[in-house]
Amino acid sequence: MLLMIIALAIALQGRYTAESKVKTALLGLEIFIAVNTMRMLIPCLMLVHGHYRWAIFFHNHLATPLILASIALYWHLSTSYILQPKGSEEGGLRLMELLTGRRGIGLASMAIILLAILYSGVGLLSTTVYAAESDRTALTFEFARPDFRYLTHPDWTDLGERPHTDEWKNTGTPGWYKLWEFDLYGPLVEDYRMKGNINYYVYFYCSRPHKAPYEFHIYDVDPSADTPPVEVHVDRFIIPLEAGSPPDPIKLKGEEVRPYVFREGHTIRIAIYVYDDGHEKRVYYFDYDSKDKHSYADFPGMVVDERLLPSIPLAIAALMIGVRRNGGEGSI
Repeated sequence: MLLMIIALAIALQGRYTAESKVKTALLGLEIFIAVNTMRMLIPCLMLVHGHYRWAIFFHNHLATPLILASIALYWHLSTSYILQPKGSEEGGLRLMELLTGRRGIGLASMAIILLAILYSGVGLLSTTVYAAESDRTALTFEFARPDFRYLTHPDWTDLGERPHTDEWKNTGTPGWYKLWEFDLYGPLVEDYRMKGNINYYVYFYCSRPHKAPYEFHIYDVDPSADTPPVEVHVDRFIIPLEAGSPPDPIKLKGEEVRPYVFREGHTIRIAIYVYDDGHEKRVYYFDYDSKDKHSYADFPGMVVDERLLPSIPLAIAALMIGVRRNGGEGSI
């Protein structure tokens, strides 16, 4: 909106006929409505068809170059073909002049066109960096009564005021023990390619200070088939545990995973194991599912679960409300 107002104000500077100024203003309004409608509908259509990753990429990297390019086109058409200086011969826009550019291009038009091209190039060149670094999904550990543990997508995370605390008492027999497991709530709506590493942010502690070996097992689970889960990856850590819940999460950087594709309709499971030497009685604790004890696993890439889909009609409705209230501006 602001860019279009500035472009319109600059374009109408000078001694031009009233008729050509009205035509220029109407053209600006038409371009503004058309481009903003495209900017909102394109990512919404991508979401409807399940291309969540591309919808985010379009919104973050291509929407602004699209607006700049439309302003460049508007500015060039207005200053080169529509605006008529007072005292000059009145005439309509000739098709050959538009196609061949006989009237030339102004310095201001050239500057904004070059700016749009430069910005578009930067956006396209950032695709690899965006996919490798920025495109990550934090799956939050949550709990529901009576005894349901699960992982939630960022769009569905609902943290409580007080943390939930899981505990496990050792048996006195040394060995590896599975403490807890969490499944992604809702199957995947598109294939998820896991490539990179998983970072864990957890609030682990023990009844007495102790260094404990932990393992995080990642499984591929097919809820629709009677088949055992497929183990995809294991991260191993030696974690120094304190006697009380830590004020900040313990940050654990996992190893690079072997590239793996979770198929549509499958889900992701995280199982947490600990090795206990059995030398003394211990209780292992895990705080999560609260605003001050937010434990989560940061996965590489974009994970899209089934519960994202019901939000799409609401997002489109919100966009249309934004158009009505703000005269065309909306956001996703």
